[in-house]
Amino acid sequence: MALTTFLVACESDTVQQGSEDINTATHSAKPVSSLIVLEGAVFDVAVWGAGGETILALPGNGADTSWYQFIGPRIAAAGYRFVTMNPRGVGESKGLLDDLSVEIMANDVAGVIGALETEKIHLIGWAFGNRIARATSTIHPDLIETVTLVAAGGLVKPSEGAEKARAKVSTPNNFSEEKMIELYKASFFSPTSNVMEILESVRPGVWPEARAAQSAAMANAERSEWWSGGDVKMLVVQGLDDKIAVPANGYALKEEFPERVTLVDIPNAGHMLLAEQPNDIAENIIIFLKENRISGGAKSD
Repeated sequence: MALTTFLVACESDTVQQGSEDINTATHSAKPVSSLIVLEGAVFDVAVWGAGGETILALPGNGADTSWYQFIGPRIAAAGYRFVTMNPRGVGESKGLLDDLSVEIMANDVAGVIGALETEKIHLIGWAFGNRIARATSTIHPDLIETVTLVAAGGLVKPSEGAEKARAKVSTPNNFSEEKMIELYKASFFSPTSNVMEILESVRPGVWPEARAAQSAAMANAERSEWWSGGDVKMLVVQGLDDKIAVPANGYALKEEFPERVTLVDIPNAGHMLLAEQPNDIAENIIIFLKENRISGGAKSD
């Protein structure tokens, strides 16, 4: 595949809130994909698993949920219903992007939770999605039992070298495959990762208009809107080779909220740790969820 462009094909069947399709899915390698129709917006969701407690996972900036294919089936196999959600403007999800705000994105998540027919859920956010997960938990605390942050940036900035490498791979170019791999390892991936193998297996999509709207919304937000994640227990999973959401972010969260934050460092993992070390990540998430069950919720294996 060309390393300068990521493409994704999304096929979904439209369903209304409360559809049996999304609420009776079973565990398999491929998720059940559907559309949730809310007032003024439509959301593209995929579900692994049917029983146990519900997990809702949010993607990165301008990205779709393709990266969750590496941990979704693993966590569903442990007895959870693992749901991913594309935000408005990504995949088959639709909704106005003008004047997008952190609050609007958090309300979108809350609306999807309501359609999943569950009183409380566990929320996961990767990269940019971790900020929206924390905002949702802050604005809608009654809906969230725990929050898991994967690649939790937002405070300590990436290194200058990583920013330059990210900019180069994020814009059209004529770099050789060897040069592109070098730049990816200088920004998104661990030096130990097989970049080509990962990209061939996931083929993720990139949605520029959604990315721009999300970035503008976060730039206009106060850190108090999302940083603390409310009052819930949080799991922070970070790659020690992450040059974008550098590990200092996780350490800052642990220092500020020592009683609420469980911190896990993953070696040989960068910003794309969902694909780089999926077994370690899934295992740590499952351990955390079993230690923090939803009160009165369905019991997972």
